[in-house]
Order: sequence, then C-alpha cells, then structure tokens
Amino acid sequence: MGLNCVAIEKITRQGPFQRVFVQPASSDAGSCLGAAAIAHVRRTGTRPGSAALRHMSWGPGYASDDVARLFGPGAARVTDYRGREGELLGATAERLAAGRVVGWFPILLETSFNLRGEPIVCTPLDALLCFIRSDLDCLVIEDLVLDRADLPPSWVNRLRTTVPRAGVVDSVYALL
Repeated sequence: MGLNCVAIEKITRQGPFQRVFVQPASSDAGSCLGAAAIAHVRRTGTRPGSAALRHMSWGPGYASDDVARLFGPGAARVTDYRGREGELLGATAERLAAGRVVGWFPILLETSFNLRGEPIVCTPLDALLCFIRSDLDCLVIEDLVLDRADLPPSWVNRLRTTVPRAGVVDSVYALL
C-alpha cells in the first residue's frame, strides 16, 4: 500500500479492514524492515512478532534535569515545560503556525536531525550545536524550549563556525 494519508484514513474509517498498519519508514528506507523480516523467517522459520508497534524511539533517552544542566545558570534563557506537556505542544504549535522552523530532540518523526555532511544528532549537546550552526528558529530538547533570540551571542560567535567542514553547505539537511 502506498503512503497516502487520505486513503489510509478512509480505509481505517470505512473499512473493509478492522485494523490497519502503516509501517513508519514508508519509503525506500523502509526496505530494511522487509529485509530483516525475510532474514528472520529464513533463520528461525517463524514470522516476526506480531505485537503492536507502540513507538519509534529506539535511541537513548535523557532526563530533563540533565539537559537543563547543559545550558548552565544564566547562560541561555530556556523555557521549562517540565510536567506541562500540553503547554509545550501548544507553544511549539504556535511557533510552527508563525512560520518558524523548529528542531525537536529527540526527534519525533521518521527523519534525521542534522546538518548536511554531519552525523545524525544523538545527544542533547549534538542538538544544541546543530541548532547554533543551523538556521533553525527554535529548539525543543525534552521539555525545554530555546529560541534563537535567546542564545548568548558568545555561543553563536564561538560555535557557529566550528563546523561544517569545507565544502559542506550550512543548512538543515532534513527536518520535518
């Protein structure tokens, strides 16, 4: 089945199926899931598990307290939404509705968060450095929100030119 959101919604609402599964890497990148399933069947003679896929977060997690320490006292003005997920989502939606580009770490979508030619962001520090070197307007790390206007100028002046390497375009490669 193709990745057509309208068609999938109609199939889900109008039938004929009671349950519909759309695998999360519904592009050429998703071929690895099929290859893994075939390899599993060939090695074990059984189908892969049929338990529901409840999330796509397979990377490491970071506590908001640890992330907050990354910014240090008074270094950058960060808005703290710990324990207020609805407000965090609302504030992020407002930024997106205003046409701002938001990076979210850990990423919630099936895409990468990195600059062209650099490894995919894996840690809060990676996310902060990518944010400083990119043209993103806002960065959400766990429950904390940092707007570009609130970056200390010394951070931008010092870190903006540390990467990318020569010949690499300084723009967000893939986000949202």
